[in-house]
Amino acid sequence: MLPFFNVAADPETEHLSDGISESLIDRLSQLPQLKVIARSSSFKYSSENPDLRDAAHKLSVQAIITGRVARRGDNLSIRVEMVDVRDDRIYCVASGYRSINI
Repeated sequence: MLPFFNVAADPETEHLSDGISESLIDRLSQLPQLKVIARSSSFKYSSENPDLRDAAHKLSVQAIITGRVARRGDNLSIRVEMVDVRDDRIYCVASGYRSINI
C-alpha cells in the first residue's frame, strides 16, 4: 500500500492522509493472506503519480493500493483503488465523503 496523495497540499490534510494510510497498513497487515509492506518502505513512493510498476517491482508485490485525500472546507473525500500492476487491471475502487471538523 502506497501513501495516500493529499490533493490540496494542505499540511493539516497531509497529516490526516498519512494517518489514514498508516491505519490501513495496520489493519491490512492483520490479514494473513495479504503481503503488506511496511510503512518505512512504502512511504518512499509518496509522489502524486508514482510509477506503480516500478514501485511494485522494488517492493516485490503484484498489486498496489493507492489513494487520494481531498479536503474542501469541512468536507473530506477519499478515493482508494487496488491495481494489479502486471496488467494495470483495477481490482476494486472505493470512495467516500464525510463532513469533518479538524
